[in-house]
Parts: sequence; structure tokens; C-alpha cells
Amino acid sequence: MATYKYCEKCNKKFEVEHRGQRYCSNECQKELPYYRRKLKCPECGKFFKPKMYQRKTCDVCRRNYYVTCSRFRILERDKFTCIYCGKSSFEDGAELHLDHIHPYSKGGKNTAKNLVTACKRCNIEKSNRLLKNPELIIKEIKKRNAENNMDDNLRINLERGSNRKPGR
Repeated sequence: MATYKYCEKCNKKFEVEHRGQRYCSNECQKELPYYRRKLKCPECGKFFKPKMYQRKTCDVCRRNYYVTCSRFRILERDKFTCIYCGKSSFEDGAELHLDHIHPYSKGGKNTAKNLVTACKRCNIEKSNRLLKNPELIIKEIKKRNAENNMDDNLRINLERGSNRKPGR
């Protein structure tokens, strides 16, 4: 059975979603101090009190969000070879970088499906431009991810020589 209350700010009738709810929406509770608000987690739907400087997800979903993998997994997946020109760090002595298929500056993510191994020259030439035909590379990356039992949405930590979680 649904319980209804009246919002303390706008006096609008609303259905109560959690115990102690006093406002009908986030807009009405904006005047409250941040730590006293109750937010709904977009991932699991549970209500939680946010901590200072916390993202808008509950602690459980936040921990799951930050399961990351090191940059070495991408280099290993691509067999230490540039995906664009085929140069290898072992045979050709190429300096390898990780490159975003969809550039980070244009909204690309640090995920296994968006990162490839590229030699320094190819990475600098591509810069932050979009590829003209990324379908072939994306298809190849999906195939390699499947071969290596790697989830396409696996987050990759791009900080060098650090085991820290991103955002901390």
C-alpha cells in the first residue's frame, strides 16, 4: 500500500519512497546540507545518504564501478604490437602507447573496448581525431577481448606505475 505525504517546500502531494522522506524531488531538497539529503542510486535504486565529495552512487555500486585493470592487460591483449601499422616493441623496438579509439577529450572512456596499443608515431599522428572507419578496429578489438576473456566494459587504470584506483 502506497503512503503519501506533502512536500515541506512546495506542498505538493507525493508517494513516499523511503522512511523519513520529506521532499518530493531533488530540487526541493537542494536547500538541505548535502550530507542530510537522501539520494537514489541510479545503479541499484537504493536510497543512501551521500558523503562529502561522493559521486551520486551508493558505496556498493561505487566499489564495483572502480574495479579496474592495469594498462599492461591491453598491451598483452594486442601482443605488444601497434594496431595501426603492426610495429612490435620486441622486433622493431617501437615505443608503445595506449590510444583511445574514440578520443578521451571527445567523451571516450578508459574501457577495454575503447583502448588499443599504438606506437608513438601512430599515436601522435592520430592525436585526438576520430578515425574515419573505426568499424574494422572495433571488430578486431571485440574479437581479441573475447579470446582473452576480457569484458568490453572493463575499466583500465591509465596511471603509470600505480595501483591506485582512479578518482582517489
